[in-house]
Amino acid sequence: MPLWAILKLGGARSRAMGRHEELTHILGQHQRWLQSERQQGARADLSGAELDGVELAGADLSGAVLRGVLLRNADLSRARLIHADLRDASLQDANLSGANLMLTDFSGADMLGANLTGVISSGDLGQVRRGPRFRDADLRNALLAGAHCYISDFTGANLAGAEMAGVMLERAKLADTDLSALDFSGANLCQADLRRCNLSDANLRGANLIHANLEEATLSRADVSGAALQSANLANAKVDGIRYDRKARFQGIRVDSCYGSSRFKRHAQDQDYIEEFKAAHPYYYALWRGLTDCGRSMTRVVVWSATLAVFFGLVFYSLGREAFALSHPDTLPWSLFSMMYYSVVTFTTLGFGDITPRTPLAAALVMVEVVTGYLMLGILISILATKVARRS
Repeated sequence: MPLWAILKLGGARSRAMGRHEELTHILGQHQRWLQSERQQGARADLSGAELDGVELAGADLSGAVLRGVLLRNADLSRARLIHADLRDASLQDANLSGANLMLTDFSGADMLGANLTGVISSGDLGQVRRGPRFRDADLRNALLAGAHCYISDFTGANLAGAEMAGVMLERAKLADTDLSALDFSGANLCQADLRRCNLSDANLRGANLIHANLEEATLSRADVSGAALQSANLANAKVDGIRYDRKARFQGIRVDSCYGSSRFKRHAQDQDYIEEFKAAHPYYYALWRGLTDCGRSMTRVVVWSATLAVFFGLVFYSLGREAFALSHPDTLPWSLFSMMYYSVVTFTTLGFGDITPRTPLAAALVMVEVVTGYLMLGILISILATKVARRS
């Protein structure tokens, strides 16, 4: 007798006993089928069965046919569902945490509130394979935190309210999917297909979006702070209100045709150049960053200039009074202040002439400070011109 018939027998006790015995028998035959490499036993076919609340934790249902099965509130934690067919199944609030979902087909399934935390998609030898298929599945409020869905297909899936923090979606298909306001913090979306996705208000902090395809995607008010966006494609993407920081990585990113935020576009392109320069010239990069924050900080240049002026003033004072001639000793006598004054005047290349060097060492140090002052002044003017005059 098929399982669906037994589950509809009259009487609660008959239903419970029939359900348990028939399910045990079917699972036993399925295990023989798996262990004998399909030579003995029988493949489990539970299509349409009512298995709400069933305990199948750790069960091996690889290759089983479970189309349209009712598994609401069922416990399938750590179960092996490799290549299982769960199309159109009802898995509301089911527990699939830690299950192996390699090549599992959940197309059209109702998985509202299902727990998929920590699911994996690997073969018997531990090698990572293609993940589950969720085409047109209802995954509203589902928990996918830390789930490994490598090369999974989410086309047409409803992910409203789903928990996606730390999810592994490398090379996943998510084109045209509404992912607005979802939490993808720390998620791996490397090479994911996110074309035309709605990622408005999404949290992508620290996410891996390397080589991700975000063409024509909507990233309005999305947060990509600390995200890895190397070689990501944002062609024709909408980025108005997007949030970002300097921890994000942009080398090789395509943003020439994105729109909505000129500041983000400029920042991404600047970071692209800076990261490429860093890879090619790490030592020059360290000097460039330390001195000017890669040409972005006037404050850092001013602080360095003031520090150098004070340093030279202290050096001049340490040389002693005999190293310098003072034109007006009555009004500007020898003191630490007079040497600081002389250092600032020399650094800014004003050269009033009221104090002059008298020894070769003092003259050499003055020349060094003059050259240094010219360089720092040139750098400061360059940064100022860039900040004031640049419009795009």
